[in-house]
Amino acid sequence: MLPPDTLDEIDNYWVAHLGCPPERLFESPVVVLPHSAFKGYQGLFLVRRGKFCVVSAPGELINLIHTCARGSSVDEVFGSGLWRQQLPDLLDRVVGPASIAYCDGSTLRPQELPGTLPLDGGDREALEQLRAACDPDDWDRAGILPAHPAMIGHWIDGRLVSAAGYEVWGERIAHIGVATEPAHRGQGYGKAAVSALALQAIECGLIAQFRTLIANRPAMAIARALGFEEYAQTFAIGLNVPRSRACLDPDARPAGDEAEAETED
Repeated sequence: MLPPDTLDEIDNYWVAHLGCPPERLFESPVVVLPHSAFKGYQGLFLVRRGKFCVVSAPGELINLIHTCARGSSVDEVFGSGLWRQQLPDLLDRVVGPASIAYCDGSTLRPQELPGTLPLDGGDREALEQLRAACDPDDWDRAGILPAHPAMIGHWIDGRLVSAAGYEVWGERIAHIGVATEPAHRGQGYGKAAVSALALQAIECGLIAQFRTLIANRPAMAIARALGFEEYAQTFAIGLNVPRSRACLDPDARPAGDEAEAETED
């Protein structure tokens, strides 16, 4: 189990990321807030932890989203059903539910495998070959970028078949992404790359974060095997919002104002 001081660090990250007052984070069943870190995202970002849910929404739609959520349970709010019913003409792409899990030095269970090595600038061609072998959506979700501060890959006969990288979110969170060539999945290569990368991040004083769609069973299995513990679940719900939103939300307040919807679960 993650120790209290690590959980406090994770809570602090989400307080800043969501722009949520510390005393409100996962303390009321449903809280609706204007985007903080997601200001450019035209959609809803939902974070659920147990019986509590935070809904981050575009500032100009806060009153509309507040009204839609009022009187609804956490189970109704966290998902796409309520929003398909309430905003049928606005709903766009839905991504989720996804699991967000963390590990530190007390929970990580390393999985070593020969052939798992650090990557550097000289491996860009190999990374490009790996990218070309992967489904474009899978690669995009992995978020593998040569500019990441640390990357680790697994090699077979001189070919890069899996790669993991992380970027630092806030000051303490190492957000890890991994991609494995389809023909080499299920053999532990991605797990070994994530394991080595998580260990490296932890040694740098960071908390390792792993996010994946719950429907992605292999990725969920990697997280469990390595000792990542689920902290929360998320949904991203894109909205087709017209340029003029006055007809949708005539009483909208500026993005800096806060609105909350509290309901009984």
